[in-house]
Amino acid sequence: MVGRWRFYPPTTTPNRLDIVWCRFPESELLDPGPKARPGLIRRVVRHPVSSHVGVEIAYGTSNLKLDRALAHQLIIAHPFDLVEAGLRYPTRFDLTLTKLLPWSEEFFVPLRGGADPVIGRLSAINRMDLAELAKTLPARK
Repeated sequence: MVGRWRFYPPTTTPNRLDIVWCRFPESELLDPGPKARPGLIRRVVRHPVSSHVGVEIAYGTSNLKLDRALAHQLIIAHPFDLVEAGLRYPTRFDLTLTKLLPWSEEFFVPLRGGADPVIGRLSAINRMDLAELAKTLPARK
């Protein structure tokens, strides 16, 4: 399966809590989705032999669904937080909708002519919000 992906060099590995531009899969299959959208890096893993990188990413969308009380959602809406995250619009990250994806060109794309898929990072306030939300998240499988 390693030959299927064009992995980015390990030197480009994102950090936990970075915001990236991602073609998040729309099914259970490990296939890039048709539309790039923001994603929140939850963790980074490195294969011990190949040194290829995988990232667990939380799904992001500008569909905030403010009319619903949704558990485990991190919403970035303050203008200063949006700038630090590299986002143009208020964005909701679903912390229970995550995938472990290869850090590869097929899944992660530069935004607006950028140099790499990393567009920003969670602000200090958003990191505190995430830490509180993480206390209530179901255990990872």
